[in-house]
Amino acid sequence: MPEITKEEKIRLATIESKGYMTPAIKLLKKFLKQNEHTPQKAMEEAYNQIHFFITQSKEEVQEILEKRKAQGKIKDIKQASKSIVGHVFSYLIEYLFIKNKEIGNIEKAFFITSKTQALKKFNTTLTIYVDCESQHPDCDLVVFNEKSKKILILSIKTSLRERAGQSYRWKLLLDIANAKNSELRDKYNIIYQSNEKLYFCFTTINFYNEINNPQQRGMLKFFDASFIAKSNIDSKFVKNMSAFNLFITNKLT
Repeated sequence: MPEITKEEKIRLATIESKGYMTPAIKLLKKFLKQNEHTPQKAMEEAYNQIHFFITQSKEEVQEILEKRKAQGKIKDIKQASKSIVGHVFSYLIEYLFIKNKEIGNIEKAFFITSKTQALKKFNTTLTIYVDCESQHPDCDLVVFNEKSKKILILSIKTSLRERAGQSYRWKLLLDIANAKNSELRDKYNIIYQSNEKLYFCFTTINFYNEINNPQQRGMLKFFDASFIAKSNIDSKFVKNMSAFNLFITNKLT
């Protein structure tokens, strides 16, 4: 079985140690146990079950929040709940990426991180200047290949209602910056110095079934790929999250 790094093992343990992650991780491990006869396929399919893991762990997370409020650690359960859902979603993707790598579904040269400050070697890739003012992407997770030096930004949103627009506007800016003989690039004095290939993708759990709204579909078409971490999705323009491993292999190798 492929070996993951010491840092990745620590990261797995760190994610598991977060109290509000316990219910979702427990459901994930149950799912993998039920499908242990096909471990590699199950680990990849687990991406599609993220919506299920989050919704089914709601009651246990609520109990955790009530205890934290009683201890004076939080003030507003409703607000904390919204924040936690986003964290759980992002952590589950990161956790599953590392576990997929551990089981051999992802190459050893591929890494994932939420700490963009650690990506100093990709600084020019992650910065666009508009009339000398730096612009940085809405960047929740970054996947990169140490061998090819290619990079993928993953913007993660529980719904499409609010911040999805921020992500696609940066992708549009990136396309303008990379365009040859672009009048818009010259008009706004856009400078992008990177020679490295950058992919910008979006993923959601589609809590409010917004994916079939024409306006939302229009936004998602700006990305290099869009994914839904939910099973039984019938869509021609959005991929199941289980396609993520193959996508990064094809694009970042």
